[in-house]
Amino acid sequence: MIVSPAGLDLRGMMTLMNPNELWRKHRKVMHSWLSKQAVVNFNESQELQARQSLQNALPYTLQNFLVNLIPWLQYAPEWLPGTGWKRVACGWREHKEQTFNGIYKWTKRRVVNEIDDYSITASTLRETKSWGWNEEEVDDFAKHLGMVLYMGGTDTSVSALVTFVLAMVRFPDIQAKAQQEIDAVTGGNRLPTIKDRPMLTYIERLISEILRWQPVSPLGVPHVAAQEDTYRGYRIPKGTIVFGNLWAMSRDERVYPDPEMFDPDRYLDNKVPVLPGFGWGSRLCPGINLANSALFIMISTILATFNISGLSNPDGTRVIPSTEPNSNGLVYYPKPFECTLSPRSEMHAELIQNGF
Repeated sequence: MIVSPAGLDLRGMMTLMNPNELWRKHRKVMHSWLSKQAVVNFNESQELQARQSLQNALPYTLQNFLVNLIPWLQYAPEWLPGTGWKRVACGWREHKEQTFNGIYKWTKRRVVNEIDDYSITASTLRETKSWGWNEEEVDDFAKHLGMVLYMGGTDTSVSALVTFVLAMVRFPDIQAKAQQEIDAVTGGNRLPTIKDRPMLTYIERLISEILRWQPVSPLGVPHVAAQEDTYRGYRIPKGTIVFGNLWAMSRDERVYPDPEMFDPDRYLDNKVPVLPGFGWGSRLCPGINLANSALFIMISTILATFNISGLSNPDGTRVIPSTEPNSNGLVYYPKPFECTLSPRSEMHAELIQNGF
């Protein structure tokens, strides 16, 4: 791990800033868009994106890419029969490049042309006009703000969703119970929405358990001691890099009995706290409300329409995928595992296709 933010020139990222005036400006802008009240403005978009994601995934639940069965096909020319997957992969790659490199310039052009856009980046570009900054300073601030939001929300959200799939494969009874609750609220004939959230209490507990069972960032975000301190007899000099060990917290049996078990109902006990995976104090992740609503709508929509199942051994026994991490990075991902994602019925497939 590279600890120094200068090594990758990440000094403009709010997550790694000292609590100075620039850091406070970042927090202020983010709070105006990501508070509990403000994120309601994103709910409709989140619902549409969740449904679009499942609609895009539906064709691939009914087929397997040949390259997964014959790996050497990755070296075959694109004109060869059986290499259609290359066009799919190329499209995904182009989408990734556009996401990273094109959005900021596109947004800035629209702001310059006075086109009314409702986005955090566009709003930031307009707001900074009154700060007396030059164009380079504005670009640097707005781009880093967008980068923090994207980098802070993308990898972590994917990690949580992969952990969700892993949990559903390992604990099919939990999946069935969650689907029963969704069906009871929606009648089984429509897709869930953010408005259903207060009634889907088991789904809320399931998400809390996902974030505890395999914490997205097991060691949390590194912090620096602003002054010398002592903790349980340990001297912590000023400038020391300190990690809040979320993994150790999640395995504390005094707080979470049988911590390796995936049990959403443990939160029925009001004394059991939700793991502080989004941080704490003045460094609490400003995207906590947006992330929670995004996870809710994505997970509830998947469970409403799809069954997630694992594979079986030749003798008929279940293949239980490992929870072992795939690397020692700051963000948790399990080792690759195989599973099947299939529509719960033809009616559910139609719900996905007509979900707009």
